[in-house]
Amino acid sequence: MTNTYNELKDGFTIQYPDVTDFELNEMTSNLIEFFTLATEIVWKNKNQETKEFVVDDKNFSEQPHLQFK
Repeated sequence: MTNTYNELKDGFTIQYPDVTDFELNEMTSNLIEFFTLATEIVWKNKNQETKEFVVDDKNFSEQPHLQFK
């Protein structure tokens, strides 16, 4: 994680040469926190969808809104 942090910070240093070290640290931390949170949300939603999705083969053709024309 530290290596990734330093690599991101170095990348920001190149893209934004006038930014202070404090701002670089904050930008890097915010970026990592954003993607960590986004990944957790997607992972939780994906796991919930797979647990809640149940196909009822017996009644599938009896539901008119699911029939293909």
